[in-house]
Amino acid sequence: MKLKLFTIVVLLLILSGMVPGSGLDAFEIEPQTSAAGIQYISGGIGAGERQDLEKMMDGYNPKVVLTEGSGYYLSKCRVIILKSTSHIMVDTVTKGPWLMARLDPGRYQIKALHRGIRQGASVDVDPAGTQEVILNWNR
Repeated sequence: MKLKLFTIVVLLLILSGMVPGSGLDAFEIEPQTSAAGIQYISGGIGAGERQDLEKMMDGYNPKVVLTEGSGYYLSKCRVIILKSTSHIMVDTVTKGPWLMARLDPGRYQIKALHRGIRQGASVDVDPAGTQEVILNWNR
């Protein structure tokens, strides 16, 4: 009887989309718009969500990947993307290890904060393809 009840509960959770990696996500990845009018998306918790983001990648540049140590993914990092070191294009706290923005071609600074430690990188956005920027916090 307990096994049958457990099975029913698990099936209900899967059908409601509350089980990560079930292929039925409870929350869709919705593009956001920054105060500067830049569209961006953030997420990538679980392989299924990363696959969804990869399908949405067209037109987004750069792709920022946030990792710790030997490659563990991070989320809830504050990320700021600046143009000309002072004009804030995106300022957000990530919902997963990936952040992608639709930026015009040019040079940008990416600054990120995780547990009080800052990381940063420069990226030249080129319309020909998506540049991947990996920010890694070593333990």
